[in-house]
Amino acid sequence: MRPGIADTNLTKQHLKCVIFRSYIFYLQKHYPHVDIDRICRESGLDIKYLLGEDNWVSIVFEAMLMKKISEAVEDKDLVRRVGAFGVKKEVVGNAIHFLAYKILSLDTLYENLPFVTSLLNKVMRVEIQGKEKGKILLRISPILDDLSDAESRILLERMPEFIENTIGYYAALPTEKKLPPANIETQQMEVDGISCYYMEVTYASENTVYLKFLNLFFIFFGCVGWCILSLF
Repeated sequence: MRPGIADTNLTKQHLKCVIFRSYIFYLQKHYPHVDIDRICRESGLDIKYLLGEDNWVSIVFEAMLMKKISEAVEDKDLVRRVGAFGVKKEVVGNAIHFLAYKILSLDTLYENLPFVTSLLNKVMRVEIQGKEKGKILLRISPILDDLSDAESRILLERMPEFIENTIGYYAALPTEKKLPPANIETQQMEVDGISCYYMEVTYASENTVYLKFLNLFFIFFGCVGWCILSLF
């Protein structure tokens, strides 16, 4: 392949490159000895291409890249850690971080995950199955419609790691609002012959945390007041 010419099998519109910013930045920050530039090149694409916000890569490239990353970094929890790292300001940028964590509520963030996923990932679908205050049930399934047989096999093999990365990301969303991580329970089920993942996300909403703090505030000062009165 000539320099500057990307293999079209590697640049199909399956996964938007912004997804890989978290991997690149995480490795640069926590594993500076790992040559991520070389890993990208050996996987078939230059790191500059991966940092391009409008660029796409195929599931074939993703599989090759992740194989090389896993060979370079011995951490069984790497995929989930990188998912959690994906909520950080240094990954998403100042503007999106401010909007997501200073303006929007957690309910809004979780309810918009299917839409956001559809903009970045054309091989994985997220659907809301149910929701209530502080809890949302999601179904995550592979999209095989426009994939070749080989690409479909790769995607199905990659789904467990996709889910691990997603768990890390979804769990970490509240932490950027100074709230506890979300609790996530997953269950794998067959739907129409395709393996899907059901994900129940439970999180403390801002109002819930505020009310608990308010209750503790009144209890504390009530006890202090009672102690003072008891002195007289």
